[in-house]
Amino acid sequence: MMIIIVILITGIVVMLYLFCWVYKQDLKDWNNGYCKECNSPWKAFDVDSSGAVGFKCSCGRCIWISYWLWKHGKCRFKDRRG
Repeated sequence: MMIIIVILITGIVVMLYLFCWVYKQDLKDWNNGYCKECNSPWKAFDVDSSGAVGFKCSCGRCIWISYWLWKHGKCRFKDRRG
């Protein structure tokens, strides 16, 4: 019984860690709405079955932002003009 509890707690900790990692990675990739390579704004091109939104930039780079971040407004465009 103790082994099952340890396995469950370990699984919960791993899931929380992975959720936090994906959250931070999505925000890092989003880069306030601009591509890190060419500094052009992301343009939405598709939504997958889980609700994640796909974006492309002018240099052809592609990212997918999770539904949760997009729905709760964590990924918004920030104006980069002086």
